[in-house]
Amino acid sequence: ANVNQVVQWAHVTGDALEGLLRLMGSVYVPMLVSNESWPETVKKDFSAQLHKFMANLTDVTNQAKGATVLYIPNENMESLEKAVKDKAMVQRLETTVIHW
Repeated sequence: ANVNQVVQWAHVTGDALEGLLRLMGSVYVPMLVSNESWPETVKKDFSAQLHKFMANLTDVTNQAKGATVLYIPNENMESLEKAVKDKAMVQRLETTVIHW
C-alpha cells in the first residue's frame, strides 16, 4: 500500500472554518455515524459529542458571517415509530434543540 491508499488528506482553500464544516458534514460525520463496528455505548457517546461539536462549529462559522444557521443532525428517521423508541437518538435531538 502506498501513502495515498492509507492516508486521508484534503486541501482547504479560503476560510478554514468553512472548509472544516464542509469536510466534516460531507465526509466524516456520515462515515462515523454509520460505523457499525463500534460497541453501542461507544457509538452513543461518540455520536453525542460529534453532534455537539458540529453544532458549535456551525454556530462559530456562521456567526463570523453574521448569519444564524441551526445545525440539524442527520439521523435515520425512516420510520417515525422506530425513531421515537430510539432513546439515544431522541436524546441527541433534544440536546441539539437545547443548544439552539
